[in-house]
Amino acid sequence: MRHVPTSLYIDTEFFKRQGLRFDTKAFNALTGTFAKGGLRLLVPTIMERELLRHFAREAEKAANAVTNAHKEYPVNKLALAKLPSHEELKTKCIEEMNRQWTSFKEHFVVENLPIAGNLEDVVDWYFEIRPPFSEKKPKEFPDAFIISALDHYHKQHHANIAVIGFDGDFSRLREQALYFVFP
Repeated sequence: MRHVPTSLYIDTEFFKRQGLRFDTKAFNALTGTFAKGGLRLLVPTIMERELLRHFAREAEKAANAVTNAHKEYPVNKLALAKLPSHEELKTKCIEEMNRQWTSFKEHFVVENLPIAGNLEDVVDWYFEIRPPFSEKKPKEFPDAFIISALDHYHKQHHANIAVIGFDGDFSRLREQALYFVFP
C-alpha cells in the first residue's frame, strides 16, 4: 500500500546542513514541489527553539567575522562608513534569519506542536534505553520530545508524516511504517 505524506517535519540537522539558509536548492525544491498551502509543516516547539538557538549562534559568528574583518589591515586603513556595533550586527542577522524562516513557513499550513506528545512515553524510552536513547547517547531528550510530539500528532490526525533529515533516531519512525524519512 502506498502512503502519500500529508505532513512534513524537517529536522534541525537538515537546516544546519543547508547553512541555515532558505534559498538553497533543497529548500527551493521543497517549495517548488508542493503547492502553497498544500502540505502541513509540523513545527515542534523543541525543534523551533533549537533552530532559533542556531540562528543566534550563526549571527554571533557572522557579527564577529565582520567586526574582525573591519579591524584587519588594510581594511582598517580605509575610509569606510562607520560599522554598526557588534550587537546591532548580531540583531540584524537574527532578524534576517527569522524573516526567511517566517517566509518559508508561509508556503505551508503550519502546525505548531507541543513540547512533547506523551511525556510518559519519553520517560519509558529513557529508562528502557530505547531510541532515541542508547548507552552511547543517554541525553537525547530533545529528539525524544520531538518524536513524541510527531507520534502524538500522527495518532491524533492519522497523518502520514514525511521526515527530512539524516538523524538516525528518526529511522525508528520508518520502521513503524507511519513516517517516511528522506535524507
